Amino acid sequence: MCPRIFKAETGNTPIHYLIDIRLTKAYNLLTQNLEMSIQEIAAQVGYEDALSFQQQAVQEKYGVALVCSAAQDTIKAAEYAHSAEYGLS
Repeated sequence: MCPRIFKAETGNTPIHYLIDIRLTKAYNLLTQNLEMSIQEIAAQVGYEDALSFQQQAVQEKYGVALVCSAAQDTIKAAEYAHSAEYGLS
């Protein structure tokens, strides 16, 4: 499908549409699987590494930083949960 037609149909470019799908899935994983690490969630939604997931997707799109514990690589879902305001619920 032509990108212009795709944008006319969906309101988004193909890459932004894909990012939105990935972030919706990430939000669901974050809120339902609190024991998953950022690395695991990044891999589940199609990012090669957690840094790309955090910088390119989460911080740029929603302005929210995921909090990592170096020892456990855990997620504080509360820091990210307010992303529901942006239509991820």
